[in-house]
Amino acid sequence: MMSKISSLVLILFVGCCVCSCSIVTQIPSLTPEEIEQEAQVQADLNEERMIAATQRVADASWPLITSNLELCEGFTDYQIGVWTARKIRKDSVTSARIWGVAKDSPAALAGLQVRDMIISIDGNSTKNGTLVRSELNRALRQFSKEERTDPIEFLVVRWETELSWSSFTFSIQPVETCRSDIFVSRSLAFLAYASGDRIGVATGLLNFLENEPDLQYIIAHELAHNVYRHVRKALTRGIFGGLLDGISLVTGFWTDGLFAQLGIRAYSKRFENEADYVSMYILANAGVDLNGIEDVWRRVSEQIGIKETRTHPSRPIRYLRMAKTRQEIAEKIEKGEPLIPELKRHK
Repeated sequence: MMSKISSLVLILFVGCCVCSCSIVTQIPSLTPEEIEQEAQVQADLNEERMIAATQRVADASWPLITSNLELCEGFTDYQIGVWTARKIRKDSVTSARIWGVAKDSPAALAGLQVRDMIISIDGNSTKNGTLVRSELNRALRQFSKEERTDPIEFLVVRWETELSWSSFTFSIQPVETCRSDIFVSRSLAFLAYASGDRIGVATGLLNFLENEPDLQYIIAHELAHNVYRHVRKALTRGIFGGLLDGISLVTGFWTDGLFAQLGIRAYSKRFENEADYVSMYILANAGVDLNGIEDVWRRVSEQIGIKETRTHPSRPIRYLRMAKTRQEIAEKIEKGEPLIPELKRHK
């Protein structure tokens, strides 16, 4: 009996597949060469878009990470103001090209330019983007560990035309900055995020942020998350919550990870409020005009509404708190007081 039922089910399944897979139109055929050629065109378009976005993020973030060393005390490293290429296609090797050179950074003052190809760093070959980042990070760590004071040596190739190029050498002295790897995330999502040592800004959000102070506020907000160790604190609470989940499971009570989720979310809104507050000081120290900067939340709500989430305060609350912080900073400037948040120092 079971054998007959199984055979019937198999016949119905095959019949369904045959019927559903039939088409009635004559679709144009494509050669692998045509597909590859178009894929390369689209990859090139994406790279140009990413270069423009990366340069924008570089210029926006550099004054923030260089003007807040006191606020970032204990959370600093060394940088030169260069943003390197990231992989465009899954099956391709990351290019050794430069995608961003921050204005007024050591790299810009030395003469490095966007689209330069880095051939070597300190005499070590950098034939792809992975090696560029590896060698550059190695050299920069030497400064952070106080093992080095001499400039980093770069050999680059620069194309004047498609057929002509020149090579240049540069000696670049890194400077101390707030620590965070800030990059463009290839996503159409309306978000930016911090992960402890990194900051990602999605292209979907970049497309919306037409005003540069708005972009700088977003970066400053995520930088505040990193400086005040919000991610680490949330993860620590999540781990303790996970232990409670495990204990509950041993006693026969299934929580489905409830305590871990509650641990991570417990102070989420407080962290967001603190990041907004601190970000205003980061912006002020970098010389960003704060006048009306809280209007970004009115523009966001105009597009997607004012709904409050489990992890973020409502946009009206964020708008009003930022406006009050702006007034607080203005009073400190008038009194000649240092622009330091009214918060306890994190050790």
